[in-house]
Amino acid sequence: MKKLFTLLTLLVAMVTSAWADETIFSYTIVEATKNNFSTTTDDSWNDYSATGGTFSLYYKEGKASVARDGDVYYYNFGGADASIKLTLSSGTFQTGDVVTVTFKSNNDSKNASFKVRTAKKTSTNELTSDEVTTKASKSVILDANFNSLSSIFIERTSQGMYAYEVTVTRPTTYSVSAVTSDGSDTYGTVSAASSILAEGNTTLVTAVPASGYKVTNWAVSGTGASISPAGASNSTTTTLTMGTANATVTVTFGVAGGLNVTHSLSNVTASSGATGEDAATEGTEYTAAFAANSGYVLPDAVTVTIGGAAATAGTAYTWDKSTGTVTISSAYVTGDIVITVTGEAAYTLTYDANGGTGSMDNTASKGSITLTSNAYAKSGYTFIGWATSQANADAGTVAYADGAAYTLSADATLYAVWAENDYSFAPTVSSGSLSSGDVVATSTGGKMVYTPADGGSPSLKYSTTSGSNCIEFGGAGQCQVTVTLDKVMQAGTIITLNYYIGAATARGFYLANSEGTNKATFSQSVIGTYTSSYTVVAGDGLAGNNVFIIKRYNNAYLNSVTVVNCEQAVLITPTYDKTTYITNYALDFSAITPSGLKAYVATDASAGKVTLEEVGAVPAGTPLMLIGSADTKYTIPVAASASAPAVNMFVAGDGTTEFDGTTYDYILFSDGLFYQIGNGTVATNKAYLHCTSDPTSALAPSLSIVFGCETTGINSAKSEEIKDKSFFNLAGQRVMNPSKGLYIVNGRKVVIK
Repeated sequence: MKKLFTLLTLLVAMVTSAWADETIFSYTIVEATKNNFSTTTDDSWNDYSATGGTFSLYYKEGKASVARDGDVYYYNFGGADASIKLTLSSGTFQTGDVVTVTFKSNNDSKNASFKVRTAKKTSTNELTSDEVTTKASKSVILDANFNSLSSIFIERTSQGMYAYEVTVTRPTTYSVSAVTSDGSDTYGTVSAASSILAEGNTTLVTAVPASGYKVTNWAVSGTGASISPAGASNSTTTTLTMGTANATVTVTFGVAGGLNVTHSLSNVTASSGATGEDAATEGTEYTAAFAANSGYVLPDAVTVTIGGAAATAGTAYTWDKSTGTVTISSAYVTGDIVITVTGEAAYTLTYDANGGTGSMDNTASKGSITLTSNAYAKSGYTFIGWATSQANADAGTVAYADGAAYTLSADATLYAVWAENDYSFAPTVSSGSLSSGDVVATSTGGKMVYTPADGGSPSLKYSTTSGSNCIEFGGAGQCQVTVTLDKVMQAGTIITLNYYIGAATARGFYLANSEGTNKATFSQSVIGTYTSSYTVVAGDGLAGNNVFIIKRYNNAYLNSVTVVNCEQAVLITPTYDKTTYITNYALDFSAITPSGLKAYVATDASAGKVTLEEVGAVPAGTPLMLIGSADTKYTIPVAASASAPAVNMFVAGDGTTEFDGTTYDYILFSDGLFYQIGNGTVATNKAYLHCTSDPTSALAPSLSIVFGCETTGINSAKSEEIKDKSFFNLAGQRVMNPSKGLYIVNGRKVVIK
């Protein structure tokens, strides 16, 4: 029988938890209300039978009435005395009941709202709805002032309003229990402000520890229920948010006093933070700092336990990796503390000067870092960034800017990339005043001239204040020099100023275009020597121009000015007449200086020969074969745009691919023939020929060159390839005028067709 009763109780609980909010009162204004409405002027009520009770209207002649609104009726709150009284037929109103009124303003240009009161015309214990102009339903929730009343009153708030319907609903509620973990009051007591709550409502739960004891933990049970704070905490209160079932909040008390702290460390050392017995005081913030041992870095996260339970990062404690600091909030210092920090193996980033001078410390770290600012220098060159390989650095390929973000996931080396200065300006006179039009400094093909703005004559003079010859920009703001170059600056040109600040106030220079528009501000407020750069961009008035202006920002000393990358071009000096080549720039072979260098792509490789087609402009990264004169320095302009060749059998070398002779890959040798690669790698600035099938015969392991375009003007190069070479037949006899056939040249088999 007992089991049956328990089962029935469980079923009832399950059904109850699925119920929607209960409607305990409802009335809609109907025509009967109008017909039965009294026109008395005394303080009287007209009662009507409603679902769940009595609906009563108070009427004052000329101020309130019931009228038709289309097919529905409404009660007009036309005067301040107009009211509605709701009386339950049984029971009373309760805290949490929801009173909903469907209404609108009786003046479309104004808002209206209603109030629910405990008694008619009272000014206290009232709840007010939101304002509306169109027909809408608004609700208010009854608070404790309305609890246990059998009647409540609805009145207008400020403007007249029409009421169409009134309902009162009662949400499903659940019980709240507050208990101690041991079920007794020996170590303290606990209580909840509310014993019954609807879903989503909150109540405060308060614990009172006995003398010598403290709160150490809060916990809650009940579907969907939550508390804050929760877990290890010495807070004497927590807030319960009700879920969809009865909830129980449990508090745990512990002995008050000093707490034990333990640091569990691996590859790190604690630099602060007491450990051992009584190292922490309950309710007092605890902080400790840690540093990684040599060869290690601090981890992204640490773990903390308090009273044997895992603490929540970001709530109970914070970890600042940048300073190595753990901070445990005072509210969570409630039990013995264990902090676990495990250092991770660091990777080493090495900075290679690549021909420069100076020194830079390696970076030992892991993950995301900021590159150390360059401290290397190279006479006649400007640092423009870092490359990931020596070959890329020599080719001028920048992978990372100075001070850029970098992800260190293995030991690595970055190589300084240097751009040769097109211009270098530095004063050669150590003293003396200057006048407008004076040449301040010169460089091959360029000059700096004193050109004060606005016709003024501010102070500009040579000085040695910075410790070397410099130009002092003093006086008013018109002080400036104009720099004229014999080359046109393009996007990517870098203008660098080296200057000295002689006072602890903001001082420096503006960099402007020829129209005087400032494009960069170089300013420092600490005494010392500085280097600052500006990179020319398209549309800034500098790109496409050969003039820029250095203007006074505030009194400062200019030591030198350098300009690099004025002309966008690639320089190459072939070791042999024929070479393969790749660059990260789009190139234009139609205007090479000096002339005579031509570029080709491979369009076919079969029958022992490779066919080349001449190209003009090609995109960046296009593998090419160049034919010109050995040891001649060629300047190849950078192309504004270019289309990739339709067919190109050349493949860019990456410096890592290993060849074992099993694939049909060929590399160009100094004799102008392509030979199959037996093993090794191909440099990143070189190309190799890749065939999908064997283009040679057993007697022809090499590929000769055929020019597929008669208009190249160098079709005779085919015969030039065999010029000044000794040919031998297979019997070892020298052949003076070889014709078609198989021969031995430099120890290799060559076919002439």
